[in-house]
Amino acid sequence: MNENVFTVDLGAMKLTDAQRKEINAAIQNATTGVLAKTGASNGFALFPIYKLPKGPIINGIVARNLKELGLDQKKIFTQQL
Repeated sequence: MNENVFTVDLGAMKLTDAQRKEINAAIQNATTGVLAKTGASNGFALFPIYKLPKGPIINGIVARNLKELGLDQKKIFTQQL
């Protein structure tokens, strides 16, 4: 298993959709906050995940290297400004 995969399994705990969304948002905020503070996310695209249209329901955040995606970080930020 990849050492950079983190899992939260609340088992049979009953949650409302609102609670599930709030927990997911808190996980995403904590992750992006630490990555931004440390600079570890430089050169990476971060994709917040709520539900995938196909497959299992997944919550969380996924990071992918911009170069592996064929993207240039400078061009992305220049186009947004």
